Amino acid sequence: MSACEKGSRWQLALSIFELLPRRSLEMDVTSVNTTLSSCMKGWQWKMSLEILSYMPKAKLLPDKISYSLSIGACGKEAKWQHSLQLLESMPEKEVIPDAICYSVAIGSCARGAEWQRALKLFHGLPSASFCPSIITYNEVLTCLHTAEEVKEMGYVLFKQAMRQGFYSRLLHKGARNLDVHEMSPGAAVLAVRWWLSEVLPTVLGKDLSLCRVITGWGKSRKAWRDSDVKAAVAHFLSARGFVTTSQELQ
Repeated sequence: MSACEKGSRWQLALSIFELLPRRSLEMDVTSVNTTLSSCMKGWQWKMSLEILSYMPKAKLLPDKISYSLSIGACGKEAKWQHSLQLLESMPEKEVIPDAICYSVAIGSCARGAEWQRALKLFHGLPSASFCPSIITYNEVLTCLHTAEEVKEMGYVLFKQAMRQGFYSRLLHKGARNLDVHEMSPGAAVLAVRWWLSEVLPTVLGKDLSLCRVITGWGKSRKAWRDSDVKAAVAHFLSARGFVTTSQELQ
């Protein structure tokens, strides 16, 4: 099942999962979570919810991982209502959400263009005894960036993240090189905006030639041309009259 999950073979993983009780083989939370992960990677949100609801019948208690995977499966299809319902139901099931659950739920709202709900979850992190992380910032910044009416709010939040020490390696290769490989598409665009307006003019004046945006690290990440980050950054720069070229780093 683990091999199926890693290979994105959700149909095969589900078939093996269904065979376990028929063959009187023991099923545990780990095997269920592996199947849930396969469902998430295979964009099977309905199947994920069915498996999650089946667990108590099999005398298995879903854990934080189970919920975060199901929340993520719903989020990939922009089913933010289901994601929020799962998050809100966790305490009733005596499962306390962790920061990952909140981050995935924020991402679900982002994909559903529900920026108000994403922002509410983000600002509610301290009351849930969690501090924002680079993951939660990435999710909420993408959500705010895609909502025209709150783009400025996104920029303010991006600078807040920088003051808190996140995205500290943006300029680690020098002012001409902006490294956004740890960022979501929306966060990366906000970083480029900051770089163009507040960094480059102070060190380069009007000469912005031979500047570079780094969105990946060769074999450790998908190629730049296949990345959502690349597409978002390229669109942002092109809309402002910049000529861009792509180069894959090895």
